Amino acid sequence: MIENFNATHYNTGEIIPQAKNREELQNFGNQPKGCWCGYAFNPADSAKYGRVYNYYAVMSGGKFAPKGWHIPSENEWLVLNSALRKTQLFTMMLSKLPSGWWSSTEAQMKGATNRAYIYNTDGFFCADYSDARFVICVKD
Repeated sequence: MIENFNATHYNTGEIIPQAKNREELQNFGNQPKGCWCGYAFNPADSAKYGRVYNYYAVMSGGKFAPKGWHIPSENEWLVLNSALRKTQLFTMMLSKLPSGWWSSTEAQMKGATNRAYIYNTDGFFCADYSDARFVICVKD
């Protein structure tokens, strides 16, 4: 089964702080510090969609993904996308994708600072590190 990540703790047991509104999300990004929030800042949506996380939570030096899992790279997203388009899982994933997913690949575009690649069904685009996006982990 494929689902969006929905944890409130790093794999070390440390709590991932919650941003309750856009201002708090920006403040965590300015520190820079990891955080999560409910989709559209509604924690009740976490059960339906999973939580969204800023870049600093996701790229926290190996503390984010459960042991034995990792954040997919741009190349892994391309492989996953190719495989999913051939199955009904793609449709299921679309129903859980109101935004986009973090990729572990840094944006290497000219002038792209404090940005990382985000994947959605249209491909890759850049997002600010302080943005909150969904996460899917893949098995090592």
